[in-house]
Amino acid sequence: MPRYFFHFTSKDEVIEDLVGVDLSDVREAHHYAVGLTARILARVARIRPGWVIKITDANGSPVLNVLMGEALRTPEASLWHPLRRSAQALNGGMSPSLRSSD
Repeated sequence: MPRYFFHFTSKDEVIEDLVGVDLSDVREAHHYAVGLTARILARVARIRPGWVIKITDANGSPVLNVLMGEALRTPEASLWHPLRRSAQALNGGMSPSLRSSD
């Protein structure tokens, strides 16, 4: 099973993933990155614009970039974010926008 690394990057900062996660394919890596984003948002009020999760393989080769702000707009995000799941239930399955005003 391939190992993927999830590096958090912005214009001014890089937080490298030195451990990585074994996942079956790129699709699962994308799903994992969306989950990371949602779990971070559950702990902080908002994600500053410009943060990207750069996914690389075990050789350090780029696989996929996930824009953290955009990741929360995917259907997969509701699987990870408890506040969004609750809001969807209250709105009859309709997902409210989590877009922050800048």
